[in-house]
Amino acid sequence: MSQLSQKLIKLKQEKNVLQKDIAEAIGVSLRAYQYYEQGEREPNVQSLKKLATYFSVTIDYLLGQGVYVHEQFILEHRNLFEKKLQEGLLRLPFAPKIEEIKELDFQTFMLTLSLLVKDIDIDDATDKITIDYRI
Repeated sequence: MSQLSQKLIKLKQEKNVLQKDIAEAIGVSLRAYQYYEQGEREPNVQSLKKLATYFSVTIDYLLGQGVYVHEQFILEHRNLFEKKLQEGLLRLPFAPKIEEIKELDFQTFMLTLSLLVKDIDIDDATDKITIDYRI
């Protein structure tokens, strides 16, 4: 089973939805989506984008190359993530200001996060976030 298949099954279970719900949301037949989950077929780029949007993850995450942190956690702690993200961005010569980060929509914010972050460690007891940056 491919990483994509495993992630689709995991995300479906976390979101507590049915295959037919996902298929309808991304505009493919139920059978096509079942093929994705079984690893018998790969979705095209358009379907990958729709899947990433539906599950609030990045395409990189779906393909096994990105970091996934549950959307609700990020939404609840976005200010902390913005500060941590700015710490990483400050290492770049073209670092944006925190105000620019705050204006990003969620999907762009997640994409930026996945490009800069190698690993995220979250202490559930204290909500402390430790980020290992790629740069």
